[in-house]
This record gives sequence, C-alpha cells and structure tokens, in this order.
Amino acid sequence: MPQKDRIRAAAARWWRRDRGLYLALAALALAQLVLRGVMYWPAAAHFAVRYLVRPYHRAMGWLCSFLPFSAAELCWAVLIVFCIWYVVRTVLLLIYPPEEKPVGKGSGEATQEKTTGTGSAGTLPEMSMEQGSGKVQPEKPAGEEDGKIPPEKPLKKATDIPPQSAARRLSRGAVLWRRVLGGVITALAVYTGYTVLWGLVYYGPSFEQQAGIEARPVSVDELEYTMRWFRDRINETAPLVDHTASGVLTGDTDAIFRAAGPLYDALEEAYPFLGSSAVRPKQMVFSRVMSWINFTGFFFPFTGEANLNVDSPECLLPATIAHELAHVRGIAPEQTANFVAILACDTSGDVLYAYSGYLLGYIHLSNALYSASYELWLEVAQGLCETANEDLRANNAYWRQFDSPVSEAADSAYSGFLQSYDQELGSKSYGAVVDLLVAYYGPSGA
Repeated sequence: MPQKDRIRAAAARWWRRDRGLYLALAALALAQLVLRGVMYWPAAAHFAVRYLVRPYHRAMGWLCSFLPFSAAELCWAVLIVFCIWYVVRTVLLLIYPPEEKPVGKGSGEATQEKTTGTGSAGTLPEMSMEQGSGKVQPEKPAGEEDGKIPPEKPLKKATDIPPQSAARRLSRGAVLWRRVLGGVITALAVYTGYTVLWGLVYYGPSFEQQAGIEARPVSVDELEYTMRWFRDRINETAPLVDHTASGVLTGDTDAIFRAAGPLYDALEEAYPFLGSSAVRPKQMVFSRVMSWINFTGFFFPFTGEANLNVDSPECLLPATIAHELAHVRGIAPEQTANFVAILACDTSGDVLYAYSGYLLGYIHLSNALYSASYELWLEVAQGLCETANEDLRANNAYWRQFDSPVSEAADSAYSGFLQSYDQELGSKSYGAVVDLLVAYYGPSGA
C-alpha cells in the first residue's frame, strides 16, 4: 500500500475511534469564537452581563450564603483531586493498555467474514449430485474419501505471530493521545464556563460609566494632595481601632466578617447599580496556600462567592473583604474593584473598615508618589502615625516570607489571564487605582 494511503487509512481509523472527542473540541472552540464576538459587540455584552450573568451571580451567591463553608473552596479541592486521579489513571493505562475495540467499517467486515461460511472468499462449499439418489450432497474435501482423515494443518511459525509488544506500543500511543485530548477538552470547558460567567463582565457597563467618575492622568501635586488626605484620615481613625499586636486589629476575625453585612448600604444608595443579594464573605480553610501563591482572596463566579485569605495580617482584611464584595457586585477590573472597596469602607460608618480602607488607599498613593517625587513622598510619609507604620511593617514582613519563584509564577500567570480579557496592565492594573482615587478625593474631586 502506498504511504499516502496508509496515512489516510490511519487518519480515518483515529477519527472513528475518537470522533466524540474531536466533535467536543470543535464545539468548545466554536463557543470561544462566539464569546469573543459577544465581547467586542458592546450591546450584546451589556445585555448578557445585565440579564444573564449578574442574575446568575445573585442567585448562586444567595444560595451559597446558607452554607457554613466555602463551596468555591470545595470545588477547587474536587478539581485538584480529579486532576491527580486523571494523571494516575493515565499512567496506569499506559502501563496496562486496554484492548482496542473494533470500530466503524473494520468491525462490520470482521463480523461479515465470520458469518459467510468457510470458503476462502465467503462462498458456499461446492455441491455434487449423488448418482441414482437425486439428492444433492456436499462434495467431500480431499483426503476424506475411503475413510481417510485429512492431515492436520501445519502449525504457524513463531515469526508469523505478531508480537504483543508491537500492538501494545500502538495502543499506548492511542491511549496517550486520547487522555491528552480529554484533558485539553476538560480545561477548555472550564475556561469557557469561566468566560461566560466572568470574562464577559470585563466588557459590560463599567463602574466609571455608570457612576460618572472619569480616571485621568494626574499631576505630582494632585498625587501629593490626595496622599496627604489619606494620611490624615488614617491618623484620625487609628486611635479608634483596637490593636492586639502589630498588624492585628482586634484578633476577632469572625467579628470582622460579621460587620461586612451593611458594608455597602450607603454606597448602594448613592449608586443603585451596585445592589446585590445578601452575599456572606467566606473564610478559606487553606488560606496559607493562598499566601504561597500571593493571593489575599478571590471571587468564584461559578458559585457567586467572595473567598478570603484569613492567614494574612488583619490590618488589610476589611479592605480585602470590601474588594471581593465589589467583584460580587459586578466590578471586574482590579483597579476599579480596589477603588470601590476603598469608597465602601469610607462610607460604611464602621471605623475598623474605614481605617483599613484608608490604609489600602494610602499604600497605592504612597507607591505612586515615591516613584514620582521622593522628596514629597518623604515629607508626607513622615507624618504618618506610628500605629499605622507598625501595621504596614507587619504586612510587609508577612508577605516577604512568601517571595519565591512559586509566587512570581502565580503572579505572571494571573497577569497573562487578565491580559486575555484586554486588561493591558495585567495584575499591575492594581496601581491604576491611583487615578480614580485622585479623581474622587483629589483637589478637583467630588
């Protein structure tokens, strides 16, 4: 057989064997193309977010609020166990490949050959007319005349039997291809679901558009003014907050979470589009693991839950809760979620949340002014109270212990993930919150 025909036959055989997987992969690829089209069609994206995605988040968040644990964390645990099982199962199948079942045309040919008789070409045995009897008798095979027994067929040589190792190697290749294809389809299915439930939100109505707040480039003077304003608010609220140690506000994490209930009430009155169902933020059991990959929390769009790392210093925990609850309210970009979190803490009426929100805003503004003008930064920073300085030092010391290639890889992966949704700054978009803070709290702000 020519080589082209062999390649064509092999391709047809692989298509028949894994046709379902190929069709699933094609369907998911088509779904991604459709979703990309929706993303870049503003009217369609706004409709999908407002009438499909947001109602889903509200419903799931409300349902999961009745659970005493994080359903999102459980989903992640199940996914990790599934991945481990999938890898182990793949290794076992490569060691002990399953027998390949006949598929498609080859199966029918094999069945037909078995049922068409004993002739070499599937024909009936030759018949002869017995003299004088009028009966048709089958012609006797050679060697059966006169009661003779036909000689036995010679045994096949060992070289005529296909080696089992050759068949196993082919089976291993087929198994490996099928398992890799199955893994790709599973990952793409999860990514497609995530795109539907969260990726589209990046292209929905933005907070800035709905609130009428426009971020713009800022001057050094505006930056210095805004940083000074946040410093003064910190100095006012720090003595009102109980500290049990540096970086530890009250030592009662449960109380901080309970106080999150009315956190957005005042902000929802000012901006009704931020309204949401009662979603209770969840504490993560594996918070230390989150610290190793440099995460303080995350919003899980499949369950509509806000999940928090409770191992990190408590001085920024209230602001982080507000940040994740901003995601619950459909604020997708990280820079905007940080700004909304600070605004919610400022208007909450809770001094603990206000102090944490001012501290978060001060950190971003301080980093920006330090890069723009060290002299101005030093002048403002020297006026910060010692209580806040101790909290900042405790926070920096905590995160410094997790500086590693693992945390850097996680940050790079998350940056690439954000950039896939046209968030050009990646995880560095957290720094762009400065423009919004200056626009709102600066000398020409509201």
